[in-house]
Amino acid sequence: PLYDGPQAQLLVDQQVEWFCNSLKCDGEGNILANQSPLTSYKPDGRTRWVYPNQWPGVHGSHRSPQAQPGRLIGPLYIIGNGQMDGDRGEVFAMMGNMGQVFLMTADGLYIGELFQDAHSAPESLPAKVRQGMSLNKTSCGAEPFGGFFLRSPEDGRFYVVQGHSACVVHEVKGLDSLQLLPAARCRFTLEQYRQAEELLAKRAAEAALPPVKLTRVAQPPAVDGDLGGWQWAEGTFADFYFDPAHTCRAAARYDDRNLYLAYQVRDDSPWKNATQDPKLAFKGGDCTVFEIGTDSEALAGRGEAVAGDKRILIAPVGGKPTAVLYDYVVPGMGQPEVFSSPSQHTKVDRVTLLTNAQIQVKTTPEGYTVEAAIPLAALRSTPQPGQALRGDFGVIYSDPAGQVDVLRMYWANRAAGIVSDIGIEARIQPHLWGVMEVE
Repeated sequence: PLYDGPQAQLLVDQQVEWFCNSLKCDGEGNILANQSPLTSYKPDGRTRWVYPNQWPGVHGSHRSPQAQPGRLIGPLYIIGNGQMDGDRGEVFAMMGNMGQVFLMTADGLYIGELFQDAHSAPESLPAKVRQGMSLNKTSCGAEPFGGFFLRSPEDGRFYVVQGHSACVVHEVKGLDSLQLLPAARCRFTLEQYRQAEELLAKRAAEAALPPVKLTRVAQPPAVDGDLGGWQWAEGTFADFYFDPAHTCRAAARYDDRNLYLAYQVRDDSPWKNATQDPKLAFKGGDCTVFEIGTDSEALAGRGEAVAGDKRILIAPVGGKPTAVLYDYVVPGMGQPEVFSSPSQHTKVDRVTLLTNAQIQVKTTPEGYTVEAAIPLAALRSTPQPGQALRGDFGVIYSDPAGQVDVLRMYWANRAAGIVSDIGIEARIQPHLWGVMEVE
């Protein structure tokens, strides 16, 4: 294309929460802008409508909650538009960073989503495909850069074309079932406004993360995977979830010799991990994570790891439950372990296989339990009563086949969504940890 730069006109001069990374004109010349909020502008720059877009782009999707109808998760760009039959108007599509395609009308109404969020361990494309098979339960995968949405002039049908390693042509069905609802008035009273304010205040209070107690035990629990010796008293465990199919209850205890960890995990494809390298178990699939800053004097809210910050990862490696300790900063250490991707590099001063750890795992069709005793001597630290340490519990989920991780779910860290960058996944984020009070 040839652009006549000197004749360019300023149409929109407006500050937004998140910059626009994709523009598309609809059939009437209005400008669709993938920004926060999602916005449609008239040709003269006036705003036509806005729609909530709270988790835009690649990095927005890393801190997003689970997918649900009407929620835009990581829109990357607008991949196309087309006119529907009759008075239904125009439809446009956005590719989401977690593998969904979002459909909306050009006048700002949400239609629906295609495919599944990659976090939810969706079905994989089968080894043998056939024309006409349903792909509703599959995903475009994380970071599905590229793709098109169009209405074919040959047959009048709508299609999505995308794919990481192959060009997959999907027909989109159901747009002919849309109906326009008649305009109607609604009332919103001052009393309803007061009730809404109370609901918002209640939700904000519920969202505050209470501390978890790190309890000293007189009698160590039997490490058998049953979790029968654990007392789940209020305030002594962490409950966290992504959706009903991905939930966890976790706790930590200690005595003079060991740190004890317990996890009860909901997982439809339990305890699968393809890695043969313990250091990379967080990329191979299922594992549990415990992160802690053992130096209580370290400043809360720090962005970088300091001496005493540790991660304990437990995963099946070669079919055997294995514990790996990551010591992020060890003064005087030599060559660190480096976990690299094209965009990120994370250094860990010392990575140790905890051969003296006791670990027992039990699986069921609905999930698994992990119970472990980690020698305090290996951690080079002993909890002291009265300390307010910072740390986190986590679970990493595999795809159904157990080949790669598809979801990182933490108790405190709500920005751990990325599963496509080893450099980031190896990193800890102490400023997002919760408080663990040593009893």
